[in-house]
Amino acid sequence: MDINWTIATFENLSLRELHDLIKLRIDVFVVEQTCPYPELDGLDSLSSTLHIHGKVDDRLVAYARALAPTATSSTAKIGRVVTDSDYRHKGLARQMLGRLITKVEQSWPTAELKLSSQTQVTQLYRSLGFVPISEEYIEDGIAHIDMQRPARSP
Repeated sequence: MDINWTIATFENLSLRELHDLIKLRIDVFVVEQTCPYPELDGLDSLSSTLHIHGKVDDRLVAYARALAPTATSSTAKIGRVVTDSDYRHKGLARQMLGRLITKVEQSWPTAELKLSSQTQVTQLYRSLGFVPISEEYIEDGIAHIDMQRPARSP
């Protein structure tokens, strides 16, 4: 499968890409997983947010974002990790996250990475160097666990 991966800031997303990534997130998180949540949280449009998405032909099939460390936290955060239902279990999430982690390490080399994982996919994150840092908890009716990956050694 030929995937075209792109990492961009908000300013570099086309209107079509922005539409498609919001649609994919709503289709999966809100409709499929029945988790109403504040989709437009203001974090996508921050100039430091990194957006990665993969397309097959012109169809968006995978997406995630990384939030930069802030003045009050030296931790970068990965979130909104999503794969189109027709493209799951094909290794796309691993490919996408590997690329995003590399970009985060280049952009913010001293930053630890954190994320909130649905419990059912923690093995994927473990294989990418994340370790659990919380007990399991329920968010929007789905079991989650917080995970962290240490900063790359200088």
